[in-house]
Amino acid sequence: MEHIRTRTKRVTKKGVVGIHKYDIRKEDGKYFVFFSSKSQNSHHYSEEEIVGEYTSLDEAQAYLKETMGAFDSRPLSFKVGFSVANLIISVLLGFFVYQFSENALLSNGIAADTAQVTGMMTGVVTTFISLIIINRILSRIG
Repeated sequence: MEHIRTRTKRVTKKGVVGIHKYDIRKEDGKYFVFFSSKSQNSHHYSEEEIVGEYTSLDEAQAYLKETMGAFDSRPLSFKVGFSVANLIISVLLGFFVYQFSENALLSNGIAADTAQVTGMMTGVVTTFISLIIINRILSRIG
């Protein structure tokens, strides 16, 4: 059998922490979902049992999503692309806020050094806040 994917989930039952493991394996064009479990202190999983047989990988993953909750099947490159875009947008936004606040302070008669330091601080704070906000928005969309 060709191993496709393994997912584990921590569960608590009557105060005891355990780990549930689901494996998706492929054989002869069919996808099988295997289940095994162990307590957190144990080193060995229980005997595997087949909990599902599916004709496509999507059906098997849908079973895991239904059983385990959230299931992220997006590729890593997709996530990295959004993270890089988030970083670029946030840094550009921070830079523009820095320039704007420095110019606004200079035009109001604040000393150049003070205006530059204050502008930098506002730019950095804006960058971090926009990173957090954009990340939240993207995580809700995805």
